[in-house]
Amino acid sequence: MDQSNILQEIIQQFAQKFKDIAKVKIKDPVNKQTSEDQPLILIHVLGIEEVVLGNMNERIQRKGKDSNGNLIEYFVAPASLFNISVMVTPYFKTYEDTLKILGSIAKLIKASNQIPVGEYDWLDNNNQPIIITPIPGMGLEKQMQIFNMLKTDYRPSLFYQFTVGIDTDEREMFRRVEERKISAQIKKDQPPG
Repeated sequence: MDQSNILQEIIQQFAQKFKDIAKVKIKDPVNKQTSEDQPLILIHVLGIEEVVLGNMNERIQRKGKDSNGNLIEYFVAPASLFNISVMVTPYFKTYEDTLKILGSIAKLIKASNQIPVGEYDWLDNNNQPIIITPIPGMGLEKQMQIFNMLKTDYRPSLFYQFTVGIDTDEREMFRRVEERKISAQIKKDQPPG
């Protein structure tokens, strides 16, 4: 399992939350959507932003096993954290249907705002689920800027974000001193003690 696949996996799990409402697609920015794709819930990945917390040179002490099964200790950098911002846009034939589906999506996320990390868990996350939160401050002006950037007509949409972590494979090995022998030489002309 390549833990760096977490971005793809979590976005797919997010999209799957809506499969019982309508057909769901993760938007490929290269391909245009066509009107025959309706009804549809489209997921746009708006951005992936790295979150910088604390000291970039921090190292965490961990224990594990080497390729021979021997217990080893090593230092590793904390996981890199990323905020993923997504836009959820329903494409339905009528405006009333679009609004109804937006309400269904909002209700679903309110009731089920977690995504399990499973095998993609990262260092110090302790298998805690990813929490889906609404993006604050997404007024109409900001929404219009996003639709202009995407070069598409405005549609009522919902905006969410969640944070994922990606571990490094780099380890700084160290070994503990198991036994230390200290010997002293006594000079012949000095009495012991």
